[in-house]
Amino acid sequence: MYHYRQIIHRMRMGESDRAIAKTKLIGRTKCGQVRAIARERGWLGSGPLLGIESCRPGDVELVAVFENGRVLNSTRQSLCVPYMEQIQKWIDDGVCWGTIHEALVNQFNFPGSYSSVRRLAQKLKKRDIQVTCILDFVPGEAVAEPGRLILARGRRLPMFLLGRLSPPGFL
Repeated sequence: MYHYRQIIHRMRMGESDRAIAKTKLIGRTKCGQVRAIARERGWLGSGPLLGIESCRPGDVELVAVFENGRVLNSTRQSLCVPYMEQIQKWIDDGVCWGTIHEALVNQFNFPGSYSSVRRLAQKLKKRDIQVTCILDFVPGEAVAEPGRLILARGRRLPMFLLGRLSPPGFL
């Protein structure tokens, strides 16, 4: 609530919305909204802002006015929700998000955008970080084949190297 108190104080000192916005406390649009609320409630009087009198709001009153607990996009549910199980299956299978969107459009006449699929896919995506390891071989000694697996830290890792691991010009 300190920020709102500071903004109202600057307004009472006669600063414009543009000058307050330059301080990076708040944008001009929100500053205009705060000014309208402060004017409506009589907070732009001439006394100090630290008291409990009617022209000086307390923290409880500021919280009640400005922290109304609204949720972003509370009026509209994502268009992807009916297809969440199918999207989760595709994500688990490693299907790209663009392909998922295209399949939803072709199979289910999905009216939503790619961004709605991307947002849901980001929420559903597992946060499983791939473990990597350093491959240290004598030149010409190791041969890696596609699909071969290496064990590292007890996990199976896919190996996507083709050919021999050797310095350039060694072959």
